[in-house]
Parts: sequence; C-alpha cells; structure tokens
Amino acid sequence: MKNNKLAITIGIPAYNEEKNIELIINDILSQNDINYKLIKTIVVSDKSTDNTNNIVKKYQNKNIDLIVNKFRIGKSGSVKKLIELSKKNFPDVIVILDADLRLKNTTVIKKLIEPFLGDERLMVTSGNLVPDSPKTFVEKISSFNIQLTNDILKNSLRNVDYYLSSDQIMAFKADYMSAKDLDKQFMHDEFYFLLTKKKKLNFVYVEDAKAYYKLPKKIKDYVNQMVRFLRSPSSSEKNFGKKFIKQYAAITLKDKINSFIHVGMRNPILAFFYIVIQLYSKMIFSLSKKNNEAIWSPIASTK
Repeated sequence: MKNNKLAITIGIPAYNEEKNIELIINDILSQNDINYKLIKTIVVSDKSTDNTNNIVKKYQNKNIDLIVNKFRIGKSGSVKKLIELSKKNFPDVIVILDADLRLKNTTVIKKLIEPFLGDERLMVTSGNLVPDSPKTFVEKISSFNIQLTNDILKNSLRNVDYYLSSDQIMAFKADYMSAKDLDKQFMHDEFYFLLTKKKKLNFVYVEDAKAYYKLPKKIKDYVNQMVRFLRSPSSSEKNFGKKFIKQYAAITLKDKINSFIHVGMRNPILAFFYIVIQLYSKMIFSLSKKNNEAIWSPIASTK
C-alpha cells in the first residue's frame, strides 16, 4: 500500500455473459479510484460458448486479462483460479464481482475496499445486492422472497452478518486469503463469512457498496435458484461443521413465521404462490441426484 492507496485486482468469473460483460467492464473502468490503484482486471471465462470471450478481448489494451477454461469448472472453481491468478500480482486486496451485475455508481469499489484502510484484521468485505424492479409474476415472487429475508434481518435482535455475506460482490485481503482455503466444489454466500470467523478475523458488510442484479423471469430458473440455496447448508456443514455454523445462523423458525405473516398480509396471492414454489423446489432438491454438483446450470432469464 502506497500513499494510502490500496493495490487491488478485480476478478470476474463469467459463463455466457455476452449481454452484460461489457457493461460491468465499463462500470469498473469508470470507477473513482481515489483510494486504490487497479493493477489488473482478470476475467475467467468458464468455457463460454457465446460471444463473451470476443467482447472481453476488445478490452485487453485496458489492462484486462482473459483466461478461458478448457473445461467447465463452475463458479467456485473459477473463483479459486481468480484468487490464484490475482495473488501473482501481489495486490493488497482482491475484489470479486459476478459478470451479470451493474455497479450503482462510480464509488462502489472505493466503498467496498475502504474498510481495509482502517482494520488490519479485516479479511472480507461484502457489498449490497439490490434487485432490479420486478415486472413479471415470477420476478414478483422472487422479490417477495427477498422482502421476507429483509424483514427478518431488519427485525432481528441478533447479529445478522452471516446472512449479509454475498459471493457476488466481495473483497478479500490478499494476505489472509489462500486458494487452499477454498472449496473447489461449492462455495456460496455464507462460505466467506464462515471462513473469516474460522480464521478469527473480521468481516464487514458495506451497505453503500451497491450493485444491481436481475431476478429470474421464468419458473424453471427460479426453482433452479432455490435448489442452489437449499444445497448451501449441507456444503457449509461439510466445510465448517454444524456446531460452528450454529453460532452465527441466528434466524429461527419463529422469526420466519412472523415475517411471513407480516409480509404475506400485504400480498396474500404472492404469499400463496411463494409457498407452492418453495414446496416444489424442496421436492426437486430431495429427488435430485446432483445435490453436490459443482457446475450449475446457468439462470438464463437473469442474463
């Protein structure tokens, strides 16, 4: 770190993101770098079959590297590769952004990494994901799910950082993060929070570091997304153990019921269909033989 500026790399895992990859790259290039020096941006394309790779190649003179996986290794494998590649550039901080995001303004990266300037024991920061306004019925059901979660967190008297950890927009202190720490098979939002706590280091949720994302438009995509979320607890337990997780996963069934009543009363139709789809998703999850599959099917309608 020189002159109070953090040296950073930005990593983007991407799979068939031709519709958004140029937008997120331009968002990065337009950021206010008042508190950091961007060494390099690295895009790991997970054997994309659309025009993603050609679009990224147009920006290689902007200090943006493209790495194309010969075989699909999934998002978790791509993030692990990004950590390994980033550390070769000796950054202070490694930023990871999903390829389908839009940064709200020109200070998102600045705000995301700012806490590292004042906390030597800070390992991970996580940004604030904001969904696009829902238009279709399925998007409204997905939005209802988010409203439930937000209502629970807003009214909880416990520390809720476990639920605010997002793997779509995050930053790591490079010295504290090793590719060996990462699960190549499956990592989800809470993985990084739990890893931080396991190392007895600090985690910060940065509410003002906002990025927009699209909600699934089709039932199939929404169910696919829910099955991913259902898979998450078993993977976390494998990596950290149920007893360790229980210290931080503070939301109770009572919390969920109270919030469902509170939010559901405002829109009982959405509440009904939300329950139906949740039950269907749980059935699909329990019947699936691919619960530990590392390579997810993409959520096509969010691209």
